[in-house]
Amino acid sequence: MSAVLGCTFGEAAGERRSRRVVQALIKECIDVCRQGGIRIEPVQGKDIVKLLDYSNPVKRAISLFIIPIAIRKHARLKASMLQDIEKGKPTEVDAINGAVSAYGRKVGFPTPMNDKVVEVIHRIERGELRPCFDNLKYFE
Repeated sequence: MSAVLGCTFGEAAGERRSRRVVQALIKECIDVCRQGGIRIEPVQGKDIVKLLDYSNPVKRAISLFIIPIAIRKHARLKASMLQDIEKGKPTEVDAINGAVSAYGRKVGFPTPMNDKVVEVIHRIERGELRPCFDNLKYFE
């Protein structure tokens, strides 16, 4: 979402509407992996599934609350995809979000949010859109 929105990780996680999209992207990744029998390893010693997965409204609210805390260490960073866009280079969206989408299709799990990231980033690469918070409208 940093690349879609043209902002840092912290800015994407800090704004409530974009944080909900970030949360949905994380949830899709977790669910696709679960469906495919893939175990997500800890990231920097943190069990992302335990921290951010949810199956009820209470856990969903906790997950939403935790995202800015979990990203705090990297809040000032910009995604490599955004850096590529800023340099006029093609991004690795197909190898990241596109891989989630492809695996979701393989295991029969829908990935509308990751599909939308791929679509929006390709539109940005083609010059049809620019990275900005207005792009949130494509995720509603």
